[in-house]
Amino acid sequence: VANIAAVFEEVSRGHVDYGVVPLENSTDGRVADTLDMFVRLPSLKICSEVRLHVHHNLLSNGEQPEIHRIYSKPQALSQCRNWLSKNVPQATLHEVTSTTAAAQLAKTNPGAAAIASREAAVQYGLRILFSNIEDSLHNETRFAVIGTHDSGKTGNDKTAVMFMIPHSPGSLADILSLFKLNKVNLTWIESFPYPAAKGEYVFFLDFDGHQEDAKVKKTLTALEPQCEKLFILGSFPVAPLTE
Repeated sequence: VANIAAVFEEVSRGHVDYGVVPLENSTDGRVADTLDMFVRLPSLKICSEVRLHVHHNLLSNGEQPEIHRIYSKPQALSQCRNWLSKNVPQATLHEVTSTTAAAQLAKTNPGAAAIASREAAVQYGLRILFSNIEDSLHNETRFAVIGTHDSGKTGNDKTAVMFMIPHSPGSLADILSLFKLNKVNLTWIESFPYPAAKGEYVFFLDFDGHQEDAKVKKTLTALEPQCEKLFILGSFPVAPLTE
């Protein structure tokens, strides 16, 4: 499908069993489109996570000095911005919906290039001018596998929640103290503007342990009355980093 919102809609409508959406990147941080869709469709669950070491390549059938336009999705352009400014300073950057769309444009437009995968180069008959152009050698994206059910315990799990709290001094500190009190280790925290109310925020947390574990269960029970809204987005196995 064309974008992150469409992945959520396909899963929500039962057209597919699972969807895969980017959650956060080690260079750019949170992926806002994904967090926005969890706010809009909070009934969907994170069933699993995938961690990928992400590499980007500059694809074109022209030569480096001939490139005047570079196409890619916003995240790829951002993750390569320093390399691009040093190596193709004459080129303007253009956001498109996907790296596949970028490769199609690079193939049909003289003077154009795409930031995309090696597979895209093969599929669209493009040359790889430069490989691994990401600014960070440790560029990693964590993806959420979304579905409609919870995952069982494996013994090495994380749990994700989304919540809103009163807009008052110390309310977030009170929430976080519950995790300290119950010795539950936080692994991720993000705030995100709540679309339906100006100045209000939704918070996302994930932390070690399965929601069926005793200390996680105790923490969630204590958390609920302190939140205006609380959604358990799911428990899922901790994923290793994959090349």
